[in-house]
Amino acid sequence: MRSFRKTALRNFEEFARDFSRAFPSLPYEQYPTRCPESFDLWNHLLNQVRSRKIELKLVQAAYDVFPYCNYKTDFDLLRTNLLRIIDFIPLDHIERVLSVGCGSCVLESFMATCLLRDRLVLGVDLSSRMLRAGVGLIPGRELVRVTKADASMLPVGDASVDLVLSFSALHWLPNFPRGLSEIQRILRQGGYAFLTFNEVGFGRELEWRSHLEPAASVVLNEHEVTDYPNGDRKVYRRLVITKV
Repeated sequence: MRSFRKTALRNFEEFARDFSRAFPSLPYEQYPTRCPESFDLWNHLLNQVRSRKIELKLVQAAYDVFPYCNYKTDFDLLRTNLLRIIDFIPLDHIERVLSVGCGSCVLESFMATCLLRDRLVLGVDLSSRMLRAGVGLIPGRELVRVTKADASMLPVGDASVDLVLSFSALHWLPNFPRGLSEIQRILRQGGYAFLTFNEVGFGRELEWRSHLEPAASVVLNEHEVTDYPNGDRKVYRRLVITKV
């Protein structure tokens, strides 16, 4: 395991360098003036989050016009998520993978190349532009099969997936419990789900514990707290769940 972990990390650093060369850098402070349409949409979306009235069509629109660039990709966070996946999920027993809210498939592409070779890796997202953003640019992106779909109505059969991934997507759902229920529906017995989401963000708090099914067992539960100068607080939750 130690050798596998070390090799995976070395490969990840190479992947991160290739990714950074493929996509332009856009400092956040330049975002409002260089991409005003996207900036306005995101502000509108965040106001909806604060008022607890999220429209899924606005989430899709905000990502469709988002200027894809590398400032939005936090490789420190991706590295941590990768290590948790290696440490808490028996990848040797994984055959079928689905990423919910996969976006441009950054970590999914790396995993398909270096950790899950010859496995079926699928991804769903509402934004067609995000699904196309990494094609031909992100190493391994061609190994991930994607389709446009709503995380609240996954186009996958019951108990048909060995590993469900969802990186920072579930908190955009108007009905968070429905999304969590869908993930548990498609997970086979003995399968795993690796989920990250903002449990608290922009005034919205998500309750996840009461929405776990009796068959769901929590393998990893950790969080990171960020306090912002304007008084906002973000609680980033990271979970590994298995279906027993």
